[in-house]
Order: sequence, then structure tokens, then C-alpha cells
Amino acid sequence: MGAWARLDPLHWLVLRVASGMAGERTATAVWRVLAGHRGIQTVQDVCWYGLRRYYAVVDGTEGEAVRRRLRELVAWGYLDEGGRADGGRRSITVTDAGARALREAPAGAAVDAVLVTWDGLRDERAWRVLYPRLLLAVQTLSHLVRGQTAFVPVVRAIDAQAWVRALLAGRSVAGCAAQLRAELEQVLDGLPPRLADMLVASFSGCGLSGATAQQLAAHAGASPVLVRAALRVAVARVQEAARREPRRFPLLHNMAEPRPCEGLSASAEATRALLLRGLDPEEVARRRGLRLATVEDHVVEIALRDPTFDIFRFLDRATHEAVWAARCRLGTVRLRAIRDALGGTVSYFAIRLALTRPPRARAGGESVAVPATQWGMSGGMGKG
Repeated sequence: MGAWARLDPLHWLVLRVASGMAGERTATAVWRVLAGHRGIQTVQDVCWYGLRRYYAVVDGTEGEAVRRRLRELVAWGYLDEGGRADGGRRSITVTDAGARALREAPAGAAVDAVLVTWDGLRDERAWRVLYPRLLLAVQTLSHLVRGQTAFVPVVRAIDAQAWVRALLAGRSVAGCAAQLRAELEQVLDGLPPRLADMLVASFSGCGLSGATAQQLAAHAGASPVLVRAALRVAVARVQEAARREPRRFPLLHNMAEPRPCEGLSASAEATRALLLRGLDPEEVARRRGLRLATVEDHVVEIALRDPTFDIFRFLDRATHEAVWAARCRLGTVRLRAIRDALGGTVSYFAIRLALTRPPRARAGGESVAVPATQWGMSGGMGKG
């Protein structure tokens, strides 16, 4: 066994995301991907570097744990912070020893086995919205059907509490509890038993406290990081089933609150609605009282999250081709490098928008999309 055997799953996740970023981003950028930061720069990084599987897989409270792993990986010679990202900040690079650890450390196989179906940009809302509502609904109904109206809620989030109050307004508690139980039993039957058991064990009820990730990990003899990730996957699978079969799971479908374009903020959704009515970004900015740069951020994020969104309303095809030619020639997604290679004549907005869609190649006379992996977008991109 090599020295890399000491890597735990969180070490491996940090190393994997840093590797995907190919020496072009900082340690802070690594943390933001893992924690599911919703800023446009992080969303861009997730798409550009092929990191959707690792987005939003750790809790926002685990910042110090991630920083400790970063320090350890540097001390062990797996990471190097000697590079420079755009703006002069220190970038983080995976060393040859770190690359070997990624290939051979047992933690890697364990992490990817858990996250095999996870797509953070698609699924993180399940953890952020559906799970708190589900926890609170189960706890509340469990108490109310037993006549217990006084209890300490396990979820304090205002959104979740408002949703549960709306659920109960004018409805029979017994009927609502029976419906939720029936829907959960059916949806859990479709999950791997390990995930279903873990999710049920996390529920609190009347006279019963839900198990924490630490307790679940101790019971399973697994890493808490892997347990938290597995819970995310389980909740995402519940969301997927509820959205696929709304008639079978009407309560869970409503709980999941489907959005026209998954993951967008309310502000970006408002921008999207106006764009779909034919307005251009300048007019959207005027109507909404926003800076043009904010609306342009919305346009880029919509394009990243919605593959049907037509970017060529805002971008000519010659510029799109030129951006991708420069990106492939340079082997980087650094915006400044691409802009300089194009003589400084293309705006950063146009470059960012172009990078949301891989180019199309000609095959047998037909235009076909080139897989992102062929353009270095799978997380294994070389340094520029």
C-alpha cells in the first residue's frame, strides 16, 4: 500500500476537484464547488471542468474540514499552491504524486460508487429544498396524529416551515399523514435498500430522534462524508421519482416544487421569462432595474443549466467558432487568455456564453454536436 492509502474520502474529493480545475483555480474555488456555492463563477467552473458529480456534496459547515484536508494534501506533496490564477491569486495544482493517488487510493472508488447517479447542478435543490420539507413534514405529522401539538421542530428554515403550514391548511391530519406514508413507502421501494434505510433512519418522529450522519456512519462503519453524500443521492432519487410520476406521488411532487429551469435563482428565472418573450438583455436590465452585467450573468447561467436555450440570439456563430478554436488551441478556459488570443475584440460575455455550448462538427454532411469530453471538458483538461 502506498502513502496515498491514508487519504480519506474528503481528501479524495478535494484532490479530484483540484485535478479537474487543471491548475487554473484557487483553493477557495475547490471549496465552493464541493459546498455547492451558487455564484455564476462556480456554476461555470462546474460545467467547464466537468465537475457536476462533485458539486454540492459536502455541507456548508465543513469549511474547516476541507481547509484541513487542503493543508494536509500540500504537506504530503499531493497539491502545490505555487501557481498563479487570473488576478494574481495563488492557484492550486495536483502534483504527479497527487495524480497517482487519485488513480490508486481506495477512497476514490468508494466516493464514485456513492455519487454514480449524482448531478449536483440538477440534484442539489433536492437536498436544499425537498429534504428539509420532508423531514419537517414527517416529524410534524407524526406528532399531530398522536395529538401532540408541542414539539421542537428539527428544521428551522422559514421556507420549510411555511410549506408544512400550507400543506396542513384545511386538510385532515390523518389523511395527510396516510398519504405521505403511502407515497414514501412506494418511492422507497424503488431505492437501493441501503439508501432507503439510511433516509428513513434520518427521520424524526414522535418520541424518536433521527440519526445524524455521524451516528449513521458509526453504525455502517463508513465515513461521515460518504454517508452525507449517500443521503443526498437518496433524496435526489426521491425527487426524480416524484417529478417523473406526479400522479403517483402528488404530495412529494408538490414538495419537490419543480422549476421551469432547475437550479436558477428567482431573479434569474424572472430574467429567463423576459428573455423567452423576446426581450434583449439591455431591455431586461432596464425593466428590472438591474445592471446589464447582472443580466448577462443570468443569461450565461440559463445557458449552462438549460441545454435548449438558444444562445445564438445573443452570439453570432463566427464568434462562437473563434472562441472555441482559441480555447482548444490554448488548452484553457481562462477568459483573459482567450480574449487576448482573439485580439481583445470579443467581450467577456460573448466568450462565457460561447463556452456554454461545444461546437458542432460536420459528419457525412450533417452538423453534429461534439461530445464535451473531446474538448477537454470532462475534468481531465491540461494546463494552459
